[in-house]
Amino acid sequence: MRIIFIGVLLTVSMISHSLNNEIVVLKNFTEIVIDNNKLTRKISHEILINNRLADSYGSIYIDYSKLKKINRLKAWIEDLKGNEIKRLKDSEIESHSAIADISLYDDNMVKKFTLKHNVYPYILKYTYEESENQFLDIDYWNPAIYKDVPVQSAELKIKVPLDYKIRYKSKGIQNPTLDTLDNHCVYVWKSAYKPIPESETYSPEISDSMPYVRVVPLKFKYKNQGSFESWKSYGDWQYNSFKDLQELPPAEIAIFRKLIAAKTDSIDILKTLYHYLQDHTRYVNVSIKTGGMIPYPASYVSENKYGDCKGLSNYFLTVFKAIGFRPIYTKVYAGNVIKKIDKSFPSQQSNHVILCIPMKKDTIWLDCTSDGPFNYLGTFSQGRDALLIEKNNIRFVTTPKLKPEDVCTERSIVLRQKENQNSIVEFRNIFRGNKFDRLLSMQENNNTNDQALIIRNEFVDDGFEMQDYKIVKNNRDSLNIGLNYTTTTKSIFSLYGNDMILKTIPFKLPAFEKPALRKYDVQLDTPICKTDVQQFIVNDLYKVATLPENRSIKSEYGLYTASWISNDSILTLTKRLIINPGYYRLSTYSDFYKFISAIADYEKNNVIELIQK
Repeated sequence: MRIIFIGVLLTVSMISHSLNNEIVVLKNFTEIVIDNNKLTRKISHEILINNRLADSYGSIYIDYSKLKKINRLKAWIEDLKGNEIKRLKDSEIESHSAIADISLYDDNMVKKFTLKHNVYPYILKYTYEESENQFLDIDYWNPAIYKDVPVQSAELKIKVPLDYKIRYKSKGIQNPTLDTLDNHCVYVWKSAYKPIPESETYSPEISDSMPYVRVVPLKFKYKNQGSFESWKSYGDWQYNSFKDLQELPPAEIAIFRKLIAAKTDSIDILKTLYHYLQDHTRYVNVSIKTGGMIPYPASYVSENKYGDCKGLSNYFLTVFKAIGFRPIYTKVYAGNVIKKIDKSFPSQQSNHVILCIPMKKDTIWLDCTSDGPFNYLGTFSQGRDALLIEKNNIRFVTTPKLKPEDVCTERSIVLRQKENQNSIVEFRNIFRGNKFDRLLSMQENNNTNDQALIIRNEFVDDGFEMQDYKIVKNNRDSLNIGLNYTTTTKSIFSLYGNDMILKTIPFKLPAFEKPALRKYDVQLDTPICKTDVQQFIVNDLYKVATLPENRSIKSEYGLYTASWISNDSILTLTKRLIINPGYYRLSTYSDFYKFISAIADYEKNNVIELIQK
């Protein structure tokens, strides 16, 4: 009784200390038991809701699939004395697809429920079990439930048979305690969590700053026997999982051979086949049966004309292989921010599959889910650690990195001054890199009305009213795309008595934080490259008093130049900006910021005084 009483006092003390926050996770507990290659995960959460501003945290989402089943889901609300106030009913639990809008047959599901109370504070408690018969990860555990919410007590407990070997790696969490119980090994990690700062302009992947414990089995059974003893053993398992899924109907192979019969150049043959396959297949998220790790057979994609990245890559691979090429199934972690693979810890760390095709003079890279150009990975998967899954030759390489000329945005701007402060401005843009990717995606996925809205919000500068636009696309393998639009504005010319001030159109620069406020390093994965030619056609009533000085700013971080030419009533400003890619440590951030600030200052103050003739 005395021990129970002390426990109650400690709990009350913890809650009292937490009343200063809108929400606090009192407990985050996970227990995992592995027996007979079946994994059971028991999860328990206790969340203190202190006021109505935190009510949204009463809406709970739990992911599951056909391979990861959810059982024994219970939820209830207690007051601070431990009295139960409300309990979740089974009828209040919803189940639906996690990504139904882009999936044809989707096995990624979500259970959702909402449980709230109108008297504060209260404690939301919920528990559930997950079970898996096939798995590669035992857990990728984080003491946080929400990135912005503190956790007072977090615990991960893993119980495995004595002869069951695991590998683990942690960051920001102490090593586990280890015990034996009933012929089992029991590992226990204990932790807490304080919210980390919000992400910043070009900061590294925010999840990399979170504490974690990653646990994998040394050996596993996922369709076939596999091992995480090394990257080679893992890659060999992946290769063996799809090597028998590469058969195509002879009639279809005949179609491909006929398609390229008159062609002799290898690149031309690959490009022709890639275009054909792009035009005759579509991407959907297919993750049923084997939980998303094993691709569908090439024959399945051939018959149905759709697949996910794994299925399409395996299908394209099979086609190219049948024609005589040596395509390689390649795993990467794709996304907006490059996330490095932890090569010291063999495990499943990819989220995308592409193809690598070695050639005599070059290497061809193909994203089989893309409708974009041949041999173009784009910002989504450039510069990544890539695991090549080739028979007896598992290895890492790096996908090609985009250079300044690959991402450079070119603007040609003509501004005609009308009466007083009104101006008509014509923009002629050539986009590459992420803006190129965005426009391609927009054309593929958005209707005409939505496209106009996207261009107005994402491409047209503030202070300019778009009148019309036109997208200028070259051939399907062009690595740039044109976007022309006409705008009106009153933001260029300002009257000062009888004279006038002309403001130039600045580059959009990243909004980097001041050094005193910056919390993270800078991770710039691709160069920033912009060029401008701005022509100002000035009213005949005015002439230029003085032109601004030309400017050149050079640094290890990049280059900026600006130069002026005056020809009667036409003023021409030519600018170029390059910010070099790199990983810049916080210790050098002040120097990096000075470079950016020097450019921003010139851009802001780059004005011309016009006086009446």
